[in-house]
Amino acid sequence: PSSRPGKSPDEADHMVRAYLLSQGHVFLKTERCQGENALCHNGSTMSGGPVDQGLLEYFRLHDPYRRHKESMLDLQAGRVIPWRGQEVFFHAPGTGYYFPLVYLPQATALALGKTLGLTVENSYYLARAFAMTSGVLVLTLAFYIFWPQPAVLALLLVPMSLFQTASASIDFLCNALAVLVIACFLRVATLRKEAPNSLFWMMALAVFLLGTARAHLASMVLLMAVAAWPTRRIQPWGGPATATVAILAWMALAIPATIDFRIPREMGTGQVVAYYLGAPLQLVRVLAHTVTDGNMLNSYVACLPGRLFDQPLTHRAYAWLAGLVALVILPCLASPRRLLQAALARSALVLTGVAGTLLAFLAMLFTWTPHPATLVQGVQGRYLLVPAMLLLLAVCSWEPAVQPWRQRLRWALLYVLGGVSMGGQRASIAVCILRAAGRGAAQCCPGRARCSGAESAPWARQHDHVAVASGNV
Repeated sequence: PSSRPGKSPDEADHMVRAYLLSQGHVFLKTERCQGENALCHNGSTMSGGPVDQGLLEYFRLHDPYRRHKESMLDLQAGRVIPWRGQEVFFHAPGTGYYFPLVYLPQATALALGKTLGLTVENSYYLARAFAMTSGVLVLTLAFYIFWPQPAVLALLLVPMSLFQTASASIDFLCNALAVLVIACFLRVATLRKEAPNSLFWMMALAVFLLGTARAHLASMVLLMAVAAWPTRRIQPWGGPATATVAILAWMALAIPATIDFRIPREMGTGQVVAYYLGAPLQLVRVLAHTVTDGNMLNSYVACLPGRLFDQPLTHRAYAWLAGLVALVILPCLASPRRLLQAALARSALVLTGVAGTLLAFLAMLFTWTPHPATLVQGVQGRYLLVPAMLLLLAVCSWEPAVQPWRQRLRWALLYVLGGVSMGGQRASIAVCILRAAGRGAAQCCPGRARCSGAESAPWARQHDHVAVASGNV
């Protein structure tokens, strides 16, 4: 059940954007419309593009907001849905801010599946395989550049990370790119003046993809600047400068071009930014109220290690996860002497982690939260995974364990952590299925909106609109 389509947050919207890229649509567009409703405002639709009806039909069948239960008949019907060859306009505004290159693996798989005459479901699973393979290849490169850090591996093995690894979304590739940037930074911090320029340009490409797919991770440009400083060379500074200009240029193109009115607001993004620039104390109040709100904190804590379909794990699973992560990380803590030896690099990790966390909240405040705001809405615990990696690496030793028994112990703990994460997912699946059988998925997972991303579109309303427009109800 954990591998069924549509269970990963915002997966359907990511697949729509990947399909559009596979058909050569780099930018999203709008269409003229009539009337005022959830999908039409001031004579224009939200940003989207022409999507094959077969793909929409497939994800409509697996839409968790619409389908309270999944029967065997539904699953059988989904397996044989073909590519229809007819396209209708569909909205995916939450993905319009992302540079499309990050969808290349999924887009390649969908184009290949459609060309070979595969069913939509087989094309979807091919996209998942391509997405996972691309992430694994990036991680392999990262671990070749600098040996795997236990803190990084531990966070990659928590339930939400493993769950997203097996999905068709962009999360796993983005996490892998972040690990690649971290590996390059640690390598440069070790080599200092001897660091080759190729590492900086590799970091620049990875940071650009991250900054245009996960805006809060644009803060990793700071790592590039700090890495270039000790080299005493001009060439390494080209990487952070190029990445910064490219990220800003893409944002300048994508933000005004993306039309998104899923959250009713009288003020646009630029107007909200201008408001808080003129009222910095109000900005501080909103952020402080958010991070001190008990319900919000519980949501972040639960979503960071993992929820399956927004169904929390058992308390025992959370306790095991916390204990195992602590057992992995505590022996890796650096001594005061080592902390001082790399004070600049470690300070950069802390600053980048804090900046990434702050940017995650600001991005959701400016683009997603209704104005005026008292709490920042839309921030998910999984957005804080990479900032957590950076903060942990700032206080951990970067050298591998010398004693063989320490190495074996670390790997054993990581294996156990992965096993507990998988077991916790299965337990959560069982609870969700049992509740769904009696009350429906909407009641089974009442907190889904808290762990679903801002990419999510109102699928049920859109599908009704598409069905009527195409004559298929």
